[in-house]
Amino acid sequence: MAFISAAIVAGLGITSAIGTAIVSGLVGIAISFGASALVQKYTGREKKRNYAAVSGEVTLGGGVDMLGGFGITAIGGHREYYAKIRSGNKLNIDIFTLVNGWCDGLESYVWINGEKKSLISKAIIGGEAAHYDITGFEGLFSIRFYDGRPGQIADAKAVADTVGIGNNWKSTSRGTNICYVVVERLYNSVFKGRKPVIQWVLRGLRCYDLRKDSTFPGGSGTHRLNDPSTWEFSQNPAIQRLNYQLGFKGVLSGVSLIGMGRQLSQLDTNSYIAAANVCDTLRNVGGEDIPTYHCNIIAHSGDDHSQILKEFDDAMAGYGLNRAGLAGILAGAPQIPVREITADDIRIGAPKSSQFRRSAFDQVNYLAGQFISPESGFQPESLEPVTSASDVSNDGRIRSKTNDFLQVTDARIAQYLLTIRYRQNRLGARTTIPVSTRMWFISETGEWVTYEGKTWLITDKKAGNLTLAETSATIYNEGGIEVGPVITPPTAPINPSLLTQVQNFSAGSGIVEGSDGDQTPALIWTWDAPGDPSIVSIQIEYQREGSSKIYTVTTSDVESGSFTTTANVISNATYKCRAIFYTQPDRIRSYTPYYTTAVKTVDATVFLKQLQEDVVEVVSNFQANFDNINAYTALDGAQTSIIEMGSTFLQRKSIQKTAGTSLARIVNEEQVRATADSALAVAVTAVQASVGDLAASGLIKFESVVDEGGASASISMQVRVSTALDFEESGMTISVYETAQGSGVYTSLVVILADKFVISNGVDDLPPFVFLDNEMVLNGVIRSADNKRRIDPTGETFIYLET
Repeated sequence: MAFISAAIVAGLGITSAIGTAIVSGLVGIAISFGASALVQKYTGREKKRNYAAVSGEVTLGGGVDMLGGFGITAIGGHREYYAKIRSGNKLNIDIFTLVNGWCDGLESYVWINGEKKSLISKAIIGGEAAHYDITGFEGLFSIRFYDGRPGQIADAKAVADTVGIGNNWKSTSRGTNICYVVVERLYNSVFKGRKPVIQWVLRGLRCYDLRKDSTFPGGSGTHRLNDPSTWEFSQNPAIQRLNYQLGFKGVLSGVSLIGMGRQLSQLDTNSYIAAANVCDTLRNVGGEDIPTYHCNIIAHSGDDHSQILKEFDDAMAGYGLNRAGLAGILAGAPQIPVREITADDIRIGAPKSSQFRRSAFDQVNYLAGQFISPESGFQPESLEPVTSASDVSNDGRIRSKTNDFLQVTDARIAQYLLTIRYRQNRLGARTTIPVSTRMWFISETGEWVTYEGKTWLITDKKAGNLTLAETSATIYNEGGIEVGPVITPPTAPINPSLLTQVQNFSAGSGIVEGSDGDQTPALIWTWDAPGDPSIVSIQIEYQREGSSKIYTVTTSDVESGSFTTTANVISNATYKCRAIFYTQPDRIRSYTPYYTTAVKTVDATVFLKQLQEDVVEVVSNFQANFDNINAYTALDGAQTSIIEMGSTFLQRKSIQKTAGTSLARIVNEEQVRATADSALAVAVTAVQASVGDLAASGLIKFESVVDEGGASASISMQVRVSTALDFEESGMTISVYETAQGSGVYTSLVVILADKFVISNGVDDLPPFVFLDNEMVLNGVIRSADNKRRIDPTGETFIYLET
C-alpha cells in the first residue's frame, strides 16, 4: 500500500526524498526505540495479575469482569446457565459466555479434559454462527457458537428445549455484544461419570485497522471506524493497542465496555501506522515466514489501563509514546538517525545531566521468561534464558530478572522479544541536553539522532531540553538469537541448548606409551557427546589430592566424548576433576561437580635406555668440570681476573702455593650472561692438592639456565683422587630439566656416582641400607604402602600380608 511509506515518513519526521526512499525500501520498518531508561518499566515489573492468552478456569456467579479477547486465546468461560432436559440426567445443556464483543470464531480444535480434540462442523440449526461436534465423541455433543455480532438472536433450540422446566432460556436472551457457546451433551459412559471440562480456543475481537480505511488519509480498504462489520480479526499488537485505546462500546449505551474510550483525534495515528507495519513485517525463521510480532491476550474491564497497554507494548518490544498530548507507540525495529546534534546545537551555559552507565540495581545479565504454548494446552513454557558470560564477568556476579511474554504464543517470536529486552537493558547511557530553539522544534519524541559519536533515542522533550537514551540498530540483529523452545505434546523433546553442564562427566587413570616403549601416567576423561553445535570447547580442571595447584586443559573436539592428558600427571596419585563447556553465543553454564578418580595413577615403567642416556650425560659432565679447572694455570699467590664481553661477565679468583712438585690451589669462578631471550648463571668452587703424580681434587658447581630449550637447574658435588695411571672419583648431581624441548613438562633427577652407597642413622652399628659392588645390603624391612607386601631380612624373602 502506497500510503504506508508516506505514513512512516511522517511518523518518523523523515522529510527528504532519500529518507522516503529508504523507508519505502524497508517495507514499513519504522520508528524504534532502545530507551534503556524505559526498560525498567517492563523488565521484571510487578503485575496485578498474570495477563495472558489463557483464562482456563470456568467462572460462576455474578460480579465478574467483562472480558475482551485479543488474538487467539484459550478460555474456560463463565457458566451462565445449566439445565437438565428429558428424564433423569440424559441430556444436559450448558451455556458459557466467553468474551464481550464481536469475535472472529473458534479455532478448529478444543481441549477436553486435557486432551486436544478436533471440532467437526455441522449444519446450522438456528441463529448460531457455527455448529460443531467433537472428534471422539461423535453424536454426544451439539455445540452452537455465537460470535457476539450486533443483532444476533437467542438460541432457538435452547429456548424450545427448556420450556416448562421453570428456569428456561428466554427468547430475549440474545446475548447482545457477547460471544458465547451453547453446549448440549448427551450422557454416555465414555465420560466416566464426570462432566467433561472444555477449554475453548477463540479467535478473538475483530479490530479496526486505519491502514485499511480509504476514508483515513493514506488508507486503502473497506474498514470504517464506526462500522464493526467492516473490521477484521488481527493479532497485530499495534492494531490491538489502537482498538483498546479507542474502546469497544456497548451497542445501546455507546459506553466503552473494554478499553479506554478515546477518540481517534487523541491518538498519534502516524506512530500507530508505523508500529503496525513493523509488527506485520515478515521474518524468516527456520525456513518459515512469520510476523515480527503478534499478541494474544485477555483483557478485563477492571484492569488498570496502563497495565494492559504495557502488555501490548511488550508484545512488540516497544514503549508507549506521548507527542504533544497525543498517545502513540514505538515498536521494536532499527531506525535511521534523522539528524546529528552538534556543539552548535547546544545552548551554552545551560545545565545538562548525563548518566553513562545503568546502576548495578537495574543492570541485568541473565534474563529469563516464559510464553504460552498452544502445543502444551496453553500452558506457560520456559524460553531459553538470555545471558552473556562476558556481561556476568563485567558485572561481578549474576544479576537476573524475568520478563514473561504470556501474551505471545509463538516461541520464535517470544525468544526474539526476550533477546531484544536483554540488549535494550545493557545499553545504559542517558543524557538530558539543552538545545537550540531550532533543534527543539524540529525534534520529535521517538526519533533517532546521533550525538557525540553515539546513537540516541529522543525519549522526551520539554522546556528546551531533549532527553536522550542510548540505542543501537544491533539490538534487533537476528544473529545469535535462539529459535526458541520446541514444544510437542505430550512430552517436550530434549533440546541440547538447554544444557548447562557437561553430561555424565567421569575421570579415570591410564598409561600413554611412547614409540620407544617408555610409559607415562595419564588421566582419561569421558562425557556424553552433546550433539549441540553451539558448544565449541570443553575445559577440564584437575588437581592432585593433597595439592593446592590446579591445572587446566581444553579440547575443541567436544563430540568425541573423551580426552587424555599426561601433562602434570604423576604416578601413584589420586586426582579430582571437573569440567565446563563454552558456547557460541554465550549462555549460562556451570561446572560439573568434582569427580575423583577411583584408583590412583599407575606407576609408569621407567625406560632404562632413556635413564642410561641421562646418567651417562651427567657422568661425562663430571670429567668436563675437572678438565676446565685443571686447564687453569696461575702463579703463586692470590690472583683475580675480570672479563666482560658483550652479554657475558666472568670473574675468576684463585689462591695458589707451589713447592717443587707440590701444588695447593683454590679456584672460584663466577659467570653470568643475559640476552633478550636467554639467561645463564654459573658458580664453581674447586680445590686441588698434588705432589708429583698423586693428586686430590674437589669441586662444587651451581648452574641455572633459561633459553629456547627451556629451563634447567643443577648442583654438582665431585671429588677425585688420581695417580699417574688411574683415578677414582665420586660425586652427586641434583637437577631439574625439561623432558623434551618445548613440552613444558619438567622432571627431576639425582645421580650418585660411588662404589659404596650407605644410609645410616649414626647410631646403629650396621647401617640400614648399603649399596656395595652392585649389591644392595638391607638391615631392615621393605614394605609396600598398603602393608600387603614386604621383604624381610630375617630369612623370609617375600611375604603377602592380608589386611
